[in-house]
Amino acid sequence: MKLPFLNQRRNIYFVLFSSVLFSLSCNSSSYLVKGISDTYLKGRLNPNIDGYQQFASRNVTTATPQPWPMSKNYNNQALPDECLQYFKKTKTIAYLIIRNDSICFEQYWDGYTDTTHTNSFSAAKSIVSILAGIAIKEGKIKSVHQKVRDFVPSLSKGKDTLLTVEDLLTMSSGMGYAEDYLSPFGYPAKAYYGDNLMKVTLSYHVKKEPGKTFNYMSGNSTL
Repeated sequence: MKLPFLNQRRNIYFVLFSSVLFSLSCNSSSYLVKGISDTYLKGRLNPNIDGYQQFASRNVTTATPQPWPMSKNYNNQALPDECLQYFKKTKTIAYLIIRNDSICFEQYWDGYTDTTHTNSFSAAKSIVSILAGIAIKEGKIKSVHQKVRDFVPSLSKGKDTLLTVEDLLTMSSGMGYAEDYLSPFGYPAKAYYGDNLMKVTLSYHVKKEPGKTFNYMSGNSTL
């Protein structure tokens, strides 16, 4: 039995949804179109590890690669069933153990390998910390206690003037970056799917005295 009114309602929803997407694409919330198409329309609430394919990228090469050395005991033991069950439950696709600067064990699943490309996500935070240490060693940053306003003049008013490099590295900036991965209007969504990361990041300011409270926020590392 056909129910024409159901098809009509579905068509109305489609038109409304399309109108909303068109409206969003024409204003400052245009990032939502990209976000929605990469998540909700694909049955997900968050980005996934293969999402890098929709972003522009470039190769960063080195003239003198330094491969990881392999341990003499490399992969000579199998993973316990308990671990395998946990990895299956958490949909793990790569597992790597490094000890004393050598690779002891590695295993991959679901078609992924040691040469598979993927988003770095929050692994980039550790890289940022390493680069900050190098910049201090090279004199580009005086110390972790140097004020952020020396590098970002727009943060030279009110509580922003108190912010130091250390506050950002230790996730204690007191800034207003809300680490909400489900909200399409939170900082992570704007930063991930937007086309002007600097503008989005610098639109936030210090709300509480820096250096007092740990609060994990991706905006700290981005800044």
